[in-house]
This record gives sequence, structure tokens and C-alpha cells, in this order.
Amino acid sequence: MASFSFTMYMKTKGSTGFVLVELLVYLVVAVLLLSVIAYFILSTYFLYSDTVARSQADRAGGAIIGQIVRETRSGTGIDINNSSLESNIGYVTIETTSGSTVFSVVDDIMQVQIDDGTALSLSPDTQSVSRFYITQITTPVSQAIRYELAITYDIRDGQETRTYTGLAILRESYD
Repeated sequence: MASFSFTMYMKTKGSTGFVLVELLVYLVVAVLLLSVIAYFILSTYFLYSDTVARSQADRAGGAIIGQIVRETRSGTGIDINNSSLESNIGYVTIETTSGSTVFSVVDDIMQVQIDDGTALSLSPDTQSVSRFYITQITTPVSQAIRYELAITYDIRDGQETRTYTGLAILRESYD
């Protein structure tokens, strides 16, 4: 029968292995290293999501202003009586050869309604139109409409607003 010796389980000078203090030191170093790596990964993710939100706002704002300016230029005129100019949330009625086109903001969403049909959303649900300002510019030579559209969207640090502008000289106003 083998005899039990306590010295078998004690750490001797030449033996390899970990002491509890060494294990704790390595564990603390590993946690710190993983924390730094996680911080950089999260920072990169938040930077990416903010960049995507800004990019979506730029695409939406540019597309909306572009469509409004094209419709204004190709229209026959602006129905001033059925438009709200020079207010923060305005709307504009553009007369066309077949009827009219109305651009308006309803519940923070930019909408277009063509010839009394169904209103279609132009801006995404993740963004809100916080301002749609319309100014009529009249000169002795021509008439123009200036549009200002402000889109607000969420980023990590809160909300951000970007403003997009467009100018359309009314067709046949300079003849």
C-alpha cells in the first residue's frame, strides 16, 4: 500500500504551476485587456451607426428637395391661395397641366399628393421633418420659390438636424 505524503502536494522550488496570487494578477490583466478591446469595438459601432444615420438623412433630404424643385420647375405655377408660405411647417401646391401636386408635412413626415390622390410619404419613419419653409422670390425679371427643409434624426449623443435648400425659377415667369 502506498503511503500518503503531504509534501507531494506542496509546491517545491523547481515545480511549475500557478499560485493563487499569480492567477489573480493574470485574471486582472486579461479583464483590462478585454475591456479595452470592447471599448474600441463599441466606439467603432457607434461611429458607424451615427455615420449611417447622417448618410440616410443626406440621401432623404437631397431626394426630397430635388423632387420638389423638379416638380416646381416643370409645373405651370404655384397656387398661392392653397399654399402656406413663410411658416416653419408650410405646404406648397404646384399647378400642373393635369391638376396639382401638394407637398406638405404631416406628423413630421414629408408627403406628396398628386391630383387629389393618396398622399405618399417621401421621408423615412426614422427621421422627422422639423421645418419646411417656403419663400417666394419676385424680381422684375422672374419669380422663384426657395425651399428649406430641416430633417432631424437620432444619433448616439441625442438628436441632430440638417437643413437642405433648393431654389426653383418658375417656368415662363421670365417671358
